[in-house]
Amino acid sequence: MGKNVHFALLYSHIEYCIINLGCAATSVLDPLIKLQMRMLRIMAFSYIKASLMPLLHKSHLLTLNDVFKLQIPLLITQTGNN
Repeated sequence: MGKNVHFALLYSHIEYCIINLGCAATSVLDPLIKLQMRMLRIMAFSYIKASLMPLLHKSHLLTLNDVFKLQIPLLITQTGNN
């Protein structure tokens, strides 16, 4: 259930504007990264200071930076094919 909530509330917005987010300044990205981390910890019923990487690995989710790194080659491929 938590994974569905993540995709519905956060990931869909991240994926929609990832190109703009990936090129944004750190001051713009920090609140989004913190929101993603907080949301994952809440969904996993984890301690507030728990390490994020085990939670991401266990739930098979990507960080904001990882989503950006994944989407750039896809965008380049789509642009080259059109």
